[in-house]
Amino acid sequence: MFTKGADLPIRYEPYHSSLSLTRVTNMLPPFWGKKWCALGDSFTQLNLYAAKLCEVTGLQQTKNLGVSGQLLRTMADNLATGDLDGIDVVTIWGGTNDYGHGNCPLGTLADPKETISIHGNVRYLIDNILTIKPTVQLFFFTPTNRGQFGSEPAPPALNSYGLSIQSIGKAMIDVCREMGVPCFDVGGQCGINSYNLSLYTTDNLHPNQLGADNLGTLMARFINSHGSPV
Repeated sequence: MFTKGADLPIRYEPYHSSLSLTRVTNMLPPFWGKKWCALGDSFTQLNLYAAKLCEVTGLQQTKNLGVSGQLLRTMADNLATGDLDGIDVVTIWGGTNDYGHGNCPLGTLADPKETISIHGNVRYLIDNILTIKPTVQLFFFTPTNRGQFGSEPAPPALNSYGLSIQSIGKAMIDVCREMGVPCFDVGGQCGINSYNLSLYTTDNLHPNQLGADNLGTLMARFINSHGSPV
């Protein structure tokens, strides 16, 4: 910068000051510039929550691999060696389709990854991702509450395998805890319920932009609480 006269402005710091760089760094979100790959279902494919999540975390969305209607077990099946090169963070948001039109029982926490159950499927999904890139920072998010959508069951009803959407979320949390993967209870913390579905969703299931911004902010704050990748 140029200054008039011989005196420098009060609190002036030269551009090469390490203190100045530290202050700038501290002002940036913790994941500033880190690369993000999003896996999930239609909530992720629609991409409505991504802008808010990136704004709050500083992440750059590099890949959106959300597939409408997808179940938890298959969310990483198309990933191959090298697909996560350069990726720092992977998020998994799913479970609502496992409730709406899933094809397996809940199982137990003891289920290995080969077992076709919610517990086994989450274990299988984590194993697929971390086998490809063990150093990636992985985050899971449970499904939101929902209302009547097509011919699918609506909470508090159980689906054809006797599962509630809350039991699926709990299974995700339990397996992630055992495997050391952060999992945020979106369904229990987001404030979306049967009384305000029309305010935050377009169809009793998928979020509108207001709902997506609220969800993206909550998810981002959870990611930020776990620091930035090394």
